[in-house]
Amino acid sequence: MTRVYYHVNTRATAGSSCQCALRRYAEGMSSDRETNKPYSVRRRLGLMVLIMVGIVAFVTMAMEMQDVFGVPFDTSYRVVCAAACLVFIAKLGWDSSGEAWPWVGLGLATIVNLGLFFTPIFDHPASRGEILSFAMPDLVVVMAARIAYYPTNDVHDRAVRQQLVVGLIIAVALCALILAIGFVPDHPRHDRVSADWLNGTATYR
Repeated sequence: MTRVYYHVNTRATAGSSCQCALRRYAEGMSSDRETNKPYSVRRRLGLMVLIMVGIVAFVTMAMEMQDVFGVPFDTSYRVVCAAACLVFIAKLGWDSSGEAWPWVGLGLATIVNLGLFFTPIFDHPASRGEILSFAMPDLVVVMAARIAYYPTNDVHDRAVRQQLVVGLIIAVALCALILAIGFVPDHPRHDRVSADWLNGTATYR
């Protein structure tokens, strides 16, 4: 009887201690959320302000470069898009705790972005989705570097690498589609009839 009472009392004590621990953890989580919520909102607002200031500064500098140095606005816009992709890859390298593949991908992506400026892809005016012309090739390069440096020690690693290869194939297909659109020439519109043709037809009648 004493042994049964001891086990019941032990379980009750353990259960109450677990409940107290869970309650303290929940209270701590709620207090952390309440404490970090204003900081998170303030940080997001600050980031949005920085983005807006950066956009205004970029437009101002691009217009000044076009007026003073004769650099087209489309070229400045594409340079900023390429730089944004490279900065994202560099941040990935800083967050990867010393791994080599992001920096290899950064070097290859820099070469690819510079090479794109010498292709006929950028003969047309820049569009709002121009960043995809840099983001997709950079994604292919970075994924290829990740696959090359990914270890295959066991079955799980080989399965993950196979998934990365499938993702690389999909990225290559999308990249080819986006870059192929850039090679399509701009056709003149035929929905408007020229005034000379109308005058010629009226004279003939």
